Amino acid sequence: MRSRANKRRRISLFKKWPYCYWCRRQLTLDGNPNGRGPVPENFATLDHLRSRLHPERQTPNPNCEERIVLACPTCNQKRSTEETRALSKEELWRRSGAYPGVGYDG
Repeated sequence: MRSRANKRRRISLFKKWPYCYWCRRQLTLDGNPNGRGPVPENFATLDHLRSRLHPERQTPNPNCEERIVLACPTCNQKRSTEETRALSKEELWRRSGAYPGVGYDG
């Protein structure tokens, strides 16, 4: 189950360094016990070092470098928003798979 794997990864990274990779805020693993609703500002979330939009994100990792770090929810969301805003509308359409003429019947 993916959520269990993510929880194990989060705990492992937290034991190594319990701070947000980006802003250095001290993090916690104590979040929402039922997994619904907002999480605390200092909850440890998983964040990729390479943007989800980076073309080489899925390339093999021969040096076994860590690709995922802990981030506070604020930094994680901020990075995602900034990366998305940096793309052109055409590129957003293309990546969504709904670009007119490419897998889109409308």
